Amino acid sequence: MDVLNFQKETGEAGGLRLVPGVADLQDLPAIDEQFVSFMFLRVNPEWRRLNGDTKRIFKSEFQSSFNRYTDDFLLYTYSLVGFDSKADLMFWRIGRSLDLIQEMTAKLYRTNLGSFLETADNYLSVTKRMMFVGETLEDRTRVRAGLSK
Repeated sequence: MDVLNFQKETGEAGGLRLVPGVADLQDLPAIDEQFVSFMFLRVNPEWRRLNGDTKRIFKSEFQSSFNRYTDDFLLYTYSLVGFDSKADLMFWRIGRSLDLIQEMTAKLYRTNLGSFLETADNYLSVTKRMMFVGETLEDRTRVRAGLSK
């Protein structure tokens, strides 16, 4: 393990540098980050009053908008009807861009069905390579989901 010395070489007062200068930085390997979003949605009761054909059209539009992001994210959807009084749906999204998470959310809300949805909860986290786990162990840089119900 290399020890870095950030002491100033010049005769300036206070010879200890707490932050490395640009010249002191080394080329370190990039750490792959993944953003993980858990979005809990509640459906407005007005939705239940719509006729079946209108619901089908609205769901189709919403699903089309949702499916545009299958190449950008790992996407998992869950129905929470009967399990949680605060939310009816949960979207679990795993990707590499916060901007895309925000863009997807905005586009879903702009659909006709989206006007009947409100966010009950929204959690966001970041995963990255664990610095204390050696390369010989299991690769822990990816979220593996969907193997169980």
